[in-house]
Amino acid sequence: MTMERIAIGNKALTLAKAVKEPQFSMKTVLTLDPFDYVDLWLRREHKDEALHYWRQARNIHRAAGGLPIESAPLVLYYCFMNAAKALLSAKGIAFNPYHGVGAHLIRGPNSRIMLSNEGIAIKQQGIVPALISYFGEAEPSPHHSLEDVLYNLVCVHRTYCLSYANKRERFIPLKTAAFLRDPRIR
Repeated sequence: MTMERIAIGNKALTLAKAVKEPQFSMKTVLTLDPFDYVDLWLRREHKDEALHYWRQARNIHRAAGGLPIESAPLVLYYCFMNAAKALLSAKGIAFNPYHGVGAHLIRGPNSRIMLSNEGIAIKQQGIVPALISYFGEAEPSPHHSLEDVLYNLVCVHRTYCLSYANKRERFIPLKTAAFLRDPRIR
């Protein structure tokens, strides 16, 4: 069976587009620094509050580049938090400027500290619940173990599986993803 790539105009449809409100007819922007591109867009759109958060995210990201591997993840977390605040602000979504995540006690008083019995709780207000709402992702439970969170993060999943041999990999690398269709079917 011969399949053909789906295209809009003469551009092949790819997965490297926006999650919300994709504009497939727009020209692709080539940039060495996405921070500069978004900064330009926010200035052009007069999104001053979002620009403030975005510039904080950029500065934190740059500062993390000089940190040891053990320290950088915590600093990068704040980069992501500010980038998320920039997105929410640019979209005009009201949000509480706090994280929106806190500790959830799973471990008993005499239990060992393990990833499976350390938990987090997604709060009603904050950046995380605002992002969940913005992306329209229903969250069936506000409570999660750190084991589940780390196991489901694509960027650390393989390392997690190597550290815990009883965990199977659930993500596979996509090298050449494409949208295809059967030209015989209309």
